Amino acid sequence: MGVRVESEKPLLVYDGDCDFCRRWVNRWRRAFRDRVNVAPYQSVAASHPDIDVGRFRESVHLREPDGTWTRGAEAVFRALAAAGRRWPLRLYRRVPGFAPLGEGLYRLVAANRPALTGVT
Repeated sequence: MGVRVESEKPLLVYDGDCDFCRRWVNRWRRAFRDRVNVAPYQSVAASHPDIDVGRFRESVHLREPDGTWTRGAEAVFRALAAAGRRWPLRLYRRVPGFAPLGEGLYRLVAANRPALTGVT
């Protein structure tokens, strides 16, 4: 019997059926280089039954090597920080109002992904 070893890299999970999501993930991959794993929820959801599939459809999720999950804007900023781009996460954590604004904008964009696909 084999032993399953967790990756030492964070895993960013996104909606692989969403054109908007695929485009943005492809942009982020360049920033992530090889420091963050990326996968559509359709291929990893069964391995993570602790997250409802409906939540995966709503927003990106980041699973860190210690098992911590985050979602939405925070997940994006934490993934970028893992790849060495720390300033967005610093703003998120330290600037009053930045976190709620970031999450609100994330939800607005997420709710309008089909309409925004052509814009991006």
